[in-house]
Amino acid sequence: MRIKIDMNGNSPAYIQMSAQIAAAIRAGEYRPGDKLPSEAEFCHETGLAKGTVRKTFDKLEEEGYIRRVHGSGTYVQGWQPELRRMVQFDNSCKKEGMKPDECYRLLKEACGRFFAADIPDQAAMIDCTPEIAGDITRELVKIWNFDMKYYQIDGVRAGTFIPPEEIWITTKTHFEEILPVAEKAGKALLQVRLSVPATEEEEIAALDDDCLLGIVYDSQDFLMHISHTLALLGRHNTYYLCQKEEWCDKKRAIRTEDIIWLVSVQEEEIIRQMETMGSHYIVFNYGVTKDSLDEIRAIMEQRRK
Repeated sequence: MRIKIDMNGNSPAYIQMSAQIAAAIRAGEYRPGDKLPSEAEFCHETGLAKGTVRKTFDKLEEEGYIRRVHGSGTYVQGWQPELRRMVQFDNSCKKEGMKPDECYRLLKEACGRFFAADIPDQAAMIDCTPEIAGDITRELVKIWNFDMKYYQIDGVRAGTFIPPEEIWITTKTHFEEILPVAEKAGKALLQVRLSVPATEEEEIAALDDDCLLGIVYDSQDFLMHISHTLALLGRHNTYYLCQKEEWCDKKRAIRTEDIIWLVSVQEEEIIRQMETMGSHYIVFNYGVTKDSLDEIRAIMEQRRK
């Protein structure tokens, strides 16, 4: 939507802007759970001062249209009859002399329970391997509305960097070493256990013992993980190691038909190149065990209550 402000009109600019956004929400242009543009983006679009846009958001939040989530953004709460009655009750309470802070606390608690499913939970994915962190994130967002950010483990493990998210997630390998840091910081630490999808396990198991396996990797930790996994699957082939940055050069140094590449599902551009070249490759990714997914879903449901 585009905001149009009549600077010569009788209504203040923030009243005009809040009315237009509220109308867009009621019309369905913004739906419950949608993220609104930031204050800075609205300032750029309308030319209004930051204080004016903030007053607009204050009014919309007071009227129950939006909810601000610290560190994430501003989200549409929708406009249901139940919420309208709560807002009207709030205004009536203030007219009768009730303390506004108490009134807003009750209103926000009610709205938080009513619309909790629409707002993503901020979570920190902490691991030493970006490829594996990407695989885990892809699995977790299937079972819960997470907004996840990846952090390298080193600074967190040493306690020199504390991710701001209230929920931390890591693998079983790193859980015990991060737990003291999480407890000291007052964060909830969840662990996931990894698995190899059955289709990939079958594809790797079917390879000839004398074939040359090329491993494209971004980090040494991913190389260590995938080598360990191949050993567990009974693969003891000769490996041709190729760091991600070396791919363009090394792909010319060996005949395509002489090698079978193992590449992380996260490396979409390299996979496209392999497909174009006619290379034989296996897209490798880690899954999360069903038990882990069930445990995390149960924990998050309990937190929402």
